[in-house]
Amino acid sequence: MVVRLGGLHMQRTGFLVLISLVLGLAAGPALAAGGVQGGFAPRLIARDSAPRLAVLERVAVKQASKHSVLRGVPPASLFGASPFGPAPSSLVQTAAAAAMPAPSVSFEGLDQTQQEAASGAASVPPDTDGDVGPNHYVQIVNTAIAIYNKSGTLLFGPVATHTLWAGMTNACATHDDGDGIVLYDRFADRWVITQFALPPNPETPTKTLQCMAVSKTGDPVSGGWYRYVINEGAVFGDYPKLGIYRNGYYLSANLYSLSSGAFLGGGLFVMDRSRMLDPTLGAPRKPNTVRVPNVYGLIPADVDGPTPPAAGRPGYYAAPLDLSTGDRILLVKVTPNFTTGTPAMTKVRVPAGSFSLNLCNFGSNFACIPEPSPGERLDGLSGGQTMYRLVYLNQGGTEKLLITFSVKTASGLAGERWAELRNSPTGWAVFQQQTFAPADGQNRWLGSIAMDKHSDIALGYSVSSATLAPSIRYAGRLAADPPGKLSQGEGTLQAGTGVQRNGANRWGDYSAMSIDPSDDCTFWYTNEYYPATTSFPLWHTRVGAFRFPSCT
Repeated sequence: MVVRLGGLHMQRTGFLVLISLVLGLAAGPALAAGGVQGGFAPRLIARDSAPRLAVLERVAVKQASKHSVLRGVPPASLFGASPFGPAPSSLVQTAAAAAMPAPSVSFEGLDQTQQEAASGAASVPPDTDGDVGPNHYVQIVNTAIAIYNKSGTLLFGPVATHTLWAGMTNACATHDDGDGIVLYDRFADRWVITQFALPPNPETPTKTLQCMAVSKTGDPVSGGWYRYVINEGAVFGDYPKLGIYRNGYYLSANLYSLSSGAFLGGGLFVMDRSRMLDPTLGAPRKPNTVRVPNVYGLIPADVDGPTPPAAGRPGYYAAPLDLSTGDRILLVKVTPNFTTGTPAMTKVRVPAGSFSLNLCNFGSNFACIPEPSPGERLDGLSGGQTMYRLVYLNQGGTEKLLITFSVKTASGLAGERWAELRNSPTGWAVFQQQTFAPADGQNRWLGSIAMDKHSDIALGYSVSSATLAPSIRYAGRLAADPPGKLSQGEGTLQAGTGVQRNGANRWGDYSAMSIDPSDDCTFWYTNEYYPATTSFPLWHTRVGAFRFPSCT
């Protein structure tokens, strides 16, 4: 999200409410469905059909230039003692062989300079995201978007993300307030792009608009777009995330009061996918809405692989719960009903091995990841934000979920926790889990995970220490490897040669690992790094692809 330092403080201020309530989660959070829920009441307020991006670019209005950073944070002294449970011990992987395949494709993605030239706005961090289709790789950062072929040749852009909504009569047409997400819907051969707008301005918003665009064809360059604007109500919906499912487009946000900054819980809503793909069926029906009080970091499942969920299966949201009574993965199951507008929903708390979400001790501006001098300490995304994406697969009739989030290890370093959950007649359970934290003095965090058609797993992440500039790495395992181990070791997509300065300690806020729908073998990953140290944070991004040789 693009806000000036000293602007919206509600994100971390609201986090105080989360900390004070998390001990009560052992009994399970309440769920509320339908209606106005603490001001959270998503409704579709605008929709239309638009031509290809080149035409929209000609009518798009560029924002006024602004150098800004994401979210101010309250003093560390405001935080009380952490209620979170113990750090993991037996589930930490401290060594692995170096057998990961090298990238087969690697190219520069968007950078800060390109973003500012395209949108008139500079922002920290980039909020790097991207996805791959049969012929394209689409990358989005906080205020800009670009489209490449799969060799890395730029086909369109960079342009301001709000170009997608140019000409509409609402804030989506002029605002690039950030947290953009792009996904390829393989079951419809379409692209879905979303970001939020905070009118009248990000410093003093009165509501949150979720701007959504669905391509008319599988070509994001020359095909047109269907455009939708959802008013989430008089709340701030931070960190919005998107998942593609058989029966809907699933979205989530961390909700905060616009008046007090109080944390309101997880806001979940499901959009009418069939009518968003084909407006001739009529206007999309009412969003199905769920609010989950006292839970931070819920994100929706996004389907990978060629087999969709079976008809009638619910969609899923998940987040880690770090409890004194035993750690859990919270699953919220949602089955939308677009006739009534009220979804069916249940929650499941899946037992997991112990972990600590108290990565940065809720102090030092939530920044505890060191860089070499003269770099600043970087945000470790403390507190249990599920990293993007939560992956759903239906493989041979077995439902699987892959989740990852950043944790504090017993040594005090950041590690990336990952888990594979599987469903059975007795319910969901953790099939394998592990914290990847090799004993080399490096911090690994900001992960993203995916699985190929043979159940091989790849995990991408950032890595940094006082002696290593922030770099982009990835690790993995084959299905035949011992459970709970990334036994194929670690590879490097991009070594950092610079550090971040004057970026308000921000990093991330997410990265993106995708699986190529053309072969269901090739992993694509994008994340941020610095090629040089400058006074203003001129971040870069990298896009790369790799596959295990055994996947054919």
